[in-house]
Amino acid sequence: MSTPQEQYLDAMNAAADSWAKAAQQFFQATPQTSFPVSSVDPSEVIDQVFDFAEQFLSAQRQFAKSLATASSNVADTMRSQAETFQNTVTEATERNLAAAKDLVDTSSSISAGVAEAAQSNVEAVVEDAAKTAQAAEAQTEQVVEEAAEAAAEAPKSTTRAPRKTAARKAPARKAPAKKA
Repeated sequence: MSTPQEQYLDAMNAAADSWAKAAQQFFQATPQTSFPVSSVDPSEVIDQVFDFAEQFLSAQRQFAKSLATASSNVADTMRSQAETFQNTVTEATERNLAAAKDLVDTSSSISAGVAEAAQSNVEAVVEDAAKTAQAAEAQTEQVVEEAAEAAAEAPKSTTRAPRKTAARKAPARKAPAKKA
């Protein structure tokens, strides 16, 4: 199929050929005499001019129809391509939306799992802290009881010995280590 420009040029060439043929027929029909042009039959000239105009209009009509057909085909092709593009974009958007929803659902599930695990960890830490506090309290009570017993058993003397003598007789006591 030729382009509209090529069709137009073909129509113009055909019209020019028709005009040249009409002119050639006109001059061939005219006798080669020295008579003035008035010897030409006006009716024949009018017929030839109108025949040429008819051929020219026919070529223009054919060109206009070809151009309209080509334009219609281009419009149909463009419409079809636009619909295909629209469908492709719509499908891609729907796929992306579904993927985004899946990600949100997955994120929600992960967040819920992390929250549950964090809650369990917090509960375990609180429980361990309570056990540690109870053990520390029991140990403190035991140390206090032992200190009270030791204090009760120790002799109560009101006199003090001089320092030098006491240092020689009894070894120095170390302070109990503090527990963290």
